[in-house]
Amino acid sequence: MASLLVLGFSALVSGAAIQQRDAVPAGFVAPPYYPAPHGGWTADWSESYRKASMLVSNMTLAEKTNLTAGTGIFMGRCVGNTGSALRVGIPQLCLQDGPLGVRNTDHNTAFPAGITVGATWNKDLMQRRGVAIGEEFRGKGVNIHLGPSVGPLGRKPRGGRNWEGFGSDPVLQAFGGALTIEGIQSTGVIATIKHLIANEQEEYRMWNLLKPGYSSNVDDRTLHELYLWPFAEGVRSGVGSVMIAYNAVNGSACAQNSYMINGLLKDELGFQGFVMSDWLAQISGVPTTLAGLDMSMPGDKNDIPLVFGTSYWMYEQTRSVLNGSVPIDRVNDAVTRVLAAYFQMGQDQNYPRPNFDANTQNAEGPLYPGLLFGPRGVVNEFVDVQGNHAEVAREVARDAITLLKNDGGILPLTKNASLKIFGTDAEKNPDGINSCADQGCNKGTLGMGWGSGSARYPYMDSPIDGFKARGATYQFFNTDSFPGNSNPSPNDTAVVFVTSDSGENYITVENNPGDRTSSNLNLWHNGDKLIKDVAAKYSNVVVVVHTVGPILMNEWHDLPSVKAVVFAHLPGQEAGNSLMQVLYGDVSPSGHLPYTLPVSEDDYPKSVGLVGYQLGQPQDTFTEGLYIDYRHFHKANVTPKYAFGHGLSYTSFSFSDATITPVTPLTATPPTRPAKGQTPAYSTAIPPASEAVWPANFPRLLRYIYSFLDQNDADAARKIGDSPSTYPYPAGYSNEQKPGPPAGGAQGGNPALFDTAYDISVTVTNTGSRPGKAVAQLYVQFPSESTVDTPVIQLRDFEKTSTLAAGASQKLNLRVTRKDLSVWDVVAQNWVIPAVGGDYGIWIGSSSDQLRLRCGTARGSCAEAASPGPNEPQLPGSATPTTDFGANTHYGCVIDVALVGQPNQGTRLFNGPFVSRNDTMSHQSCKDFCTFPSEAVPDAPYKYFGIEFGRDCRCGTNFLHDPIFSTQCNTTCLFNPAQLCGGQNVMDLWLNVDYVEPTNGTTTGTPTDGSPSSTPTGTPTDGSPDDGSPTGGPDDGTPTGTPTDGNPGGTPTSGPDDGGPTGTPTDGNPDDGSPTGTPTDGNPDDGSPTATPTDGNPDDGSPTGTPTDGNPDDGSPT
Repeated sequence: MASLLVLGFSALVSGAAIQQRDAVPAGFVAPPYYPAPHGGWTADWSESYRKASMLVSNMTLAEKTNLTAGTGIFMGRCVGNTGSALRVGIPQLCLQDGPLGVRNTDHNTAFPAGITVGATWNKDLMQRRGVAIGEEFRGKGVNIHLGPSVGPLGRKPRGGRNWEGFGSDPVLQAFGGALTIEGIQSTGVIATIKHLIANEQEEYRMWNLLKPGYSSNVDDRTLHELYLWPFAEGVRSGVGSVMIAYNAVNGSACAQNSYMINGLLKDELGFQGFVMSDWLAQISGVPTTLAGLDMSMPGDKNDIPLVFGTSYWMYEQTRSVLNGSVPIDRVNDAVTRVLAAYFQMGQDQNYPRPNFDANTQNAEGPLYPGLLFGPRGVVNEFVDVQGNHAEVAREVARDAITLLKNDGGILPLTKNASLKIFGTDAEKNPDGINSCADQGCNKGTLGMGWGSGSARYPYMDSPIDGFKARGATYQFFNTDSFPGNSNPSPNDTAVVFVTSDSGENYITVENNPGDRTSSNLNLWHNGDKLIKDVAAKYSNVVVVVHTVGPILMNEWHDLPSVKAVVFAHLPGQEAGNSLMQVLYGDVSPSGHLPYTLPVSEDDYPKSVGLVGYQLGQPQDTFTEGLYIDYRHFHKANVTPKYAFGHGLSYTSFSFSDATITPVTPLTATPPTRPAKGQTPAYSTAIPPASEAVWPANFPRLLRYIYSFLDQNDADAARKIGDSPSTYPYPAGYSNEQKPGPPAGGAQGGNPALFDTAYDISVTVTNTGSRPGKAVAQLYVQFPSESTVDTPVIQLRDFEKTSTLAAGASQKLNLRVTRKDLSVWDVVAQNWVIPAVGGDYGIWIGSSSDQLRLRCGTARGSCAEAASPGPNEPQLPGSATPTTDFGANTHYGCVIDVALVGQPNQGTRLFNGPFVSRNDTMSHQSCKDFCTFPSEAVPDAPYKYFGIEFGRDCRCGTNFLHDPIFSTQCNTTCLFNPAQLCGGQNVMDLWLNVDYVEPTNGTTTGTPTDGSPSSTPTGTPTDGSPDDGSPTGGPDDGTPTGTPTDGNPGGTPTSGPDDGGPTGTPTDGNPDDGSPTGTPTDGNPDDGSPTATPTDGNPDDGSPTGTPTDGNPDDGSPT
C-alpha cells in the first residue's frame, strides 16, 4: 500500500500546479484527424459486429458508458475491471497483466520474457508460447490479456522495458508480437498489443505533479517504417485491443492524439478492436473520446484516485452525451468495438469468470480492496492453470541461449568437469523467490525484469538446481565478490554468473528508476570485477549472463582465461535445466542476439541516450531516424562487439542452393485499396435523460465508479443538449466518416502490401559433427537506382531449422513482400517502391554480419557473396562478377558516377586514383585507400570507391594502363581514347559513407542536422516534407498536398493536437497539455449546467485545471 499512499499524496497536492509545456521542435506535429472511424467494415469481423450492434441497439446510455471504463483502481479482482450490462447478458470484463504470465496470482507459469523469445528466432515457439499463455489467462477467467508488448522497440539500450518486447528490430518485434497474439487469441482470450507508441524510456513518461509526460518527436517516415511496423502486423493478426502509451507523440498525449488513434491506427491500419488507455494515462474526458479512445482504465481520474472515485468518463461520459459535448455516435462505436472483440473471441460461449484476486494471495479477502471498509468473501480459488506449460517455457529458455564465444571448444562441459561456480545469480533469492513485489529487486537468479510485466514464480529452477540434478562436481561460492578460499586448480573450470536488470518506473531498484540510469550498461553487483578476479586465478572461465538487454564486456571479454560467454537472457522459472542442456551438450545452442552488443556506449548515436530532467515538457526527438541498433552501426561503419543476430553453435552449418522466384508483379505504388464495407448504424439523436438515471434502490459502494447520474444532473445535462447553442468542437472536427487513406483497406493496411513479391529458398546443411539448429536470416538491401536514403540492410524474414543431425540438410522457405521492398512516402502518404526494376539485394546468412548468399531480384539468381554482406550501399552499374579475373582486377576511387551503367563502357572507368592488378585488396582496404590521404591518394577522401573486373583496354589519361590483350584493342584505344573494347567488364561500386565534403564538412549520405532520412523520389530538398531536416516540416504526415509551414493538417494553431509551442492555446486545442488558466464554470463536460468554457477546450479534465500527478504506476498494467 506504500505506493498507493505516495500516489494519493502526490495527487492531492496537484490541483494547484500549473504545467509548463515546452515547444516541440519545428516540423514535428500531431495534426487533427476526425471523426473516429467506425469499426466493423472488414469482412473478418462482420459477424461479431452484427452481434454487437444488436446488443448495443437495445442498451441504455448508462449501460454503454459502463462497459467503456473501469470501476476504479483496486475495485475488483483484476487489475482492471469494466462495468457490466447484465440486463443484456454482458458481465464485467477482467483485464490482467502481463506479457509473460498471469501477474500476481498462483499456480501459474512464469514464462521466459519477450526478449528471450526473440532470441530463439523460432516462429513456432513464439506461437506455442502464446497458446500456453492464453490457456492460463482463460483458465483464470481473464477476458483481456494485457500483452504482448512491442513498444518500446528498443531504441534506447538503457530503456527499462525493452525486455518485455522481442528485440530491437521492427520485423523481429512484429513476428514475435503477431505470433503471440495468434496463439493467445486461439484460446478465446483478447490480446492487447502495447504501448502505442514511441514509449522508449521509463523516466518522465507520465503526466505528474511537476510536468507533462515527455514528447517523443518522430518524423512520419520513421514512425511508419520502424515504430508502427510491429503494430501493423499485430493488427493484421486480428488483435482485439490496443493500449496507448503514457507519453506524448509530437506534443500530443497518446491518450488524446487523434492523428495516432483515429488516423494511423483505426483508419490506415484498419484496426477493428478497441483502444484502451494505459493505467491512469488518460488526462481529459471529451478530447480522449473524440480522439478515438474506447476504454478508460482503470476508470479513475489521474488526480485523486484513492479517495473520491472520480472519473473523466463513466458518469461524466454519460453527462457529456446528454449535454452534447460527445456525440452518441462516438460512444456507440466505442461500446460496439468492445463487444465485437468479446464476440470475435467467442467469450459469449461458456467463458469462465475470474477465480483469482490480483490483490492478495489469501483465499479470503476484501471484494473491493480500494475500500477501507467493505464486503469480504472468497477471492482466490487457487485454480491450477499450468498444465504442461513448463515444457514450452523450458524449450523457449533453452532455444534462446546464445553462445557468443567458445574459444578452444571449452563448451560443452564434460560430465566429470571440476567446476567452481561464482555469483549470486546462480541460486534463488535467499529471501524467497517472490519476496519482492513485482520482482522489484535483483537478488538471486534473474529470470525477468521488474514491474507490471512480471509474474510470480510458482518455483525457480535455478542454475544450481540444474547442476545438482546433473550430479555435477562443483563448489559454489554464493557471493558477488571473489572469495579467498576457492583454491584454484589447473583442472578447474570456473563458471561465473552475472546480471543486468531493469524494469518499470514505479519501482526503483538500486538507484535505477526503471531505465538503467545508475548501472548504465555495466553488469550489476560488481559483475565486471568478479569476472576479472576469477579470470586472474583460473585459466578456463565460462561467463553466463542473465540480462535485460545490451551490456558492455570490454573489461573482461578478451582476457585469455575467458574462454566462453553465454547469454541466457531472462529465462523465467526454467533457468536451470534449460541451461544445463546447453552447457553439457545435450543440445547445441541455437539462440541469436535480438539486439547489437556494442564495444562502448559511445558507439550509439547520442540521440538514443536517456532524456533527463527538463523544465516544462521533456522533449525526446528521434533525430537518428531510421538508424537504430544495427542500422546505425552499419551506417556509421562501427564494428560492434557482437552483431545483431549473432549466435554460435557446437556444430557448423552451410547455406547453399538458394533460389529466388518472383510471385507478384510489382508497381511503384500498390493497387488501389478495397473500399470500406458497411458499419453498424444507430440513431444519432441524444438519448433521453431517463437512460442515465440511477436505478431505484441501487446499492452504492464508496469509491466505486458508476455510469449513472442523479435525476437532476441528467435533466440539467439534457437541457444543455437541447439548447440552440452548439458545443465548440475542436477545429477540423467532423462527424462525416472518411473513406480511408490510400495505405489502408484491411487490418494492417492495404492488403496488397502483404502480397508475396518473391519466394526465396535456401538449403541449410549441418557440416559439423553434432546435431543442431540453424537460423537463416533474410535482409533486404535497396537497389542502387533508388534515390531514397535507406539502411544498408534491413531484416525482413527468418526461419529456423529443426534439429539437424550431422550431415543432414533442410530446405527453408522465406518470402519478401511488397511492403518489405517499399518506403513510406510522406507526400503521397503511401508505401512506394522507389526502384521497381532495380536489383534488390536479398541477403541470407546466420547474422547481420555473416551474410554469405545474395539473391538479386533483377537477375533472378542467387550466388555466394565475396564478403559477408554489404558494407556500403551499391550504386548503379554494380554487379557481382561471375568470373574470377585475378590480376585483371582493379581497385580505385571514383569522382563522378553520373554515367555509371550507361551503354558506353568508357563511363565505367575509374576517374580517380586506383590500384592496378591487385587481387589481395579487400572491400575495407579499398575503402580506406579512397578515404584517407596518402602518397598514392593525396586528395582523399573520394566519394565513391569500387572494384572493377574485366578484360578491357582501360584507356584514358587517368588510367594510364596498357591494354591487357589484343593488338586490335590497343589500336582502338590509341585512335579513340574514349572507346573501350574487350567485353567482360564488370564493376562493384559503393558509396563511401565516411566521405566528407571538403568545402562544407557535410557528410555525404549522413545528414548533419539530425534528420533521419533523405529525400524520397520526387520530394523537394528545401525543407518541404521529408527533406531530412527537422525544420520546415520534415515528416509531417499530411494526408494531402504539400504543407508550407510544417503543419500537415493546415494551420498549426487550428488543430487539437498540434503540439503547440506555447502553453496557451487560443483555438480549441483539446490537447494543450493543459493548462494555462482555469476554465469558467460552465464546461459541458464538468457537470455544470450553464455557460461554456472560455477557451474552447472541450474538456480540460477539471474545472480547477488539469491534474498533474496521479502517478499511474502503482501496480498498473502499463
